[in-house]
Amino acid sequence: MKKIWSVAKYKLQYYGKGYTFVMPLIIICIFMRFMYSVKPMDVVSGYIITVNFLFLFMTWIGMTETNRENRALEQIVELRVNKAWAYFAGKMLFLLMLSLIIAALCTVWPFVQNIIEKGTFFKREYLPE
Repeated sequence: MKKIWSVAKYKLQYYGKGYTFVMPLIIICIFMRFMYSVKPMDVVSGYIITVNFLFLFMTWIGMTETNRENRALEQIVELRVNKAWAYFAGKMLFLLMLSLIIAALCTVWPFVQNIIEKGTFFKREYLPE
C-alpha cells in the first residue's frame, strides 16, 4: 500500500511541477464563471450540468496524462515499485485524487458565490444534507 501511495504522490508532484495544470485550471474557472453567472439559478440543474462537465473534463485530463507520459521515466518508476499492479493502482489513485480536488473546487464555487450574494443566488435555500 505504501508503494501505491508513493506512486500517486510522485505523479501528483510531477503533474504540479509542469505547466499542464494551467490550461485545465483556466478552463474550469471560465466554465464556472459562465455557468454560475445567471441569477437566480436552480441548485439541482446547476450541479447536474457541472457534473456532466466534470466527467468530460476528467476524461480529457486522463487522456492528456496518458499521452504525455515519458515512457523511459515510467519504466524506471515501475521497476522501482517492482509490481506492475501497484504502479497502475498508483496511477489510478493519482487520477482519483486529482478528480477529487477538481470536484471539491467545483462544489465550493457556487457555495461561496451564494455566500457572497447573501443567500439570494439560488431559487431555494442551499442546505447541506
